[in-house]
Amino acid sequence: MSYLKSGVMVLFLVLFIIPLASAKQGHIKLLAVSETEDGMIGTSADLYLELEPGSGRVFIDTFPFTKFDTQMSTRFAKEVSCKFLDADCDNYDFFYTIRASSAIVGGPSAGAALAVLTTAMLDNQNIDETISITGTINSGGMIGPVGGVKEKIEIAAKQGISKIIIPSSTILVKEGNETIDLREHAKSLDIELIDIYELGEALYIFTGKKYKQNGRELIVNEDYKEIMKGLAEELCSGSKELIAKYSLTNNTDPLLSGAINLTDKGYSIYKKEDYYSAASFCFGSGTQVRYLMLKTYNLTDDEIIEIIDNTNAKVRLFDHELLEKGYETITGLETYAIVKERIIQADDHLTKSKEFLEKGEKEDSVYNLAFAIERLKSAELWGRFYGLKSNKFQLDEASIKKSCLKKLSEADERIKYVDLYFPESLENTKKEITRAHEDFNKGHYELCLFKASKAKAEADIVLNVFGVDNNKVEEILRQKLDIVKRNIIIEIEKGTFPILGYSYYEYGKSLIERDVFSAMLYAEYALELSNLDMYFKKEKSLNIKNINIGEYIKFVYTLLFGIVIGVFITIIFSRRNSNKSIKNNVKRKK
Repeated sequence: MSYLKSGVMVLFLVLFIIPLASAKQGHIKLLAVSETEDGMIGTSADLYLELEPGSGRVFIDTFPFTKFDTQMSTRFAKEVSCKFLDADCDNYDFFYTIRASSAIVGGPSAGAALAVLTTAMLDNQNIDETISITGTINSGGMIGPVGGVKEKIEIAAKQGISKIIIPSSTILVKEGNETIDLREHAKSLDIELIDIYELGEALYIFTGKKYKQNGRELIVNEDYKEIMKGLAEELCSGSKELIAKYSLTNNTDPLLSGAINLTDKGYSIYKKEDYYSAASFCFGSGTQVRYLMLKTYNLTDDEIIEIIDNTNAKVRLFDHELLEKGYETITGLETYAIVKERIIQADDHLTKSKEFLEKGEKEDSVYNLAFAIERLKSAELWGRFYGLKSNKFQLDEASIKKSCLKKLSEADERIKYVDLYFPESLENTKKEITRAHEDFNKGHYELCLFKASKAKAEADIVLNVFGVDNNKVEEILRQKLDIVKRNIIIEIEKGTFPILGYSYYEYGKSLIERDVFSAMLYAEYALELSNLDMYFKKEKSLNIKNINIGEYIKFVYTLLFGIVIGVFITIIFSRRNSNKSIKNNVKRKK
């Protein structure tokens, strides 16, 4: 019995000592703003993180309560950090604590600080606590702009902070008609201001460690290139054929010259191997010319209804075939979302075509019919990507639903934050997020994930370009495209090709010279959609890179230490019990 007690005590000590030795704590100073009757004022807070052995759970304790719920931004920052280090974070529980002297504006504005602290702790790096950072954290580790930077600099001066890191797009701010250079403003307060645009730069300033950046060439998946090339060829050649037919009867219509111009652009970009961009231009051209062709037929209402019904039957059949395909890869998931969206758009335009016809508005009816026919054609062409090979992930309905909820929460949080500084600037984005919620309620989780990603990107665009000098927009755009490119390279090296991320990246590059703001939007889409794998678990396989050797050795030493202590205590108890036994025997003999 005494040995049993000793054994229990040994076990208790081992279990008690190991968590204590394994737990890690860290701290960083937060710069924040509080909302008052007189407007925004700067304030500060303390962010603590404790890592303990666990199963990947995230716990958040804030006091006083922040204006916005910080749960989604905290969880997202943790996921970005784990992805940045390519670390398996399922072995830890994350305990975040925020303490402030007054209620602060939370939400995404602390994202960069959360990511810096989390990444440094996961990588066992000490951070310089005389430095602070403000900014959002975005997909791919991009540091995004926030509001109230001037106020944050002013409070930092009172807190003894010597250096502040800010997003590169916020170095100039406008107050009324005046433009303020925040670098000069900070200098007048004896604070060094450093503007950056990605997590690796911030970590170097905080820890002194340089994180290797992926400088390799972006090598596009050959299967993707061939499929997209074929897709562009069919859309452009189809558009060209329709133009030739229509030109025989009417070559003076202004819409025709517009269609010809789009097709010419498509072929020009096609020669540069920007196949997605070429396909986009030729789709627009094909829709215009098909509309012109249908108009020349002088169709009766019954003939239009017949074409609508025939097209609708094709849509229903293709939709049924799509449901049976399924998917096991991120590429397959993206393909499903793209094709499904086009099927729904075709269906919606067929409905609109019938509604316009019933109102006697035949021209609008014919245009919507033309769009539906071309959209169905593009859906069928995009379906070819189902054959693209890629790593398998756990993509059951429950995991897709969960990822959709995460993305919805991230987008909702970001939209609320933008509304605080730029009210009424996101009306179209709010409609998009409403549609994403509707898709969730209908069980269209793939579409929900896709639309919520785009809504979040659109909210970030407002933060990125609002108040920024036009000369700086292209610089910010190129920084963004650089991060997207790096993300895509990493994904390809890991065995996943993000077809949406790459397609939008390519399209964004093609728009730089013509429309820098549209290019920025597609770059932001690419940023969000090139990192979807962070929301899903990869099918389990032994990967030595995921094993943290330092943590493993530390665990082994701690375990051995616990065992030695346990053995030592066992020996002491054993001797004590042995001595008691000898004394008792002596007493009996007496």
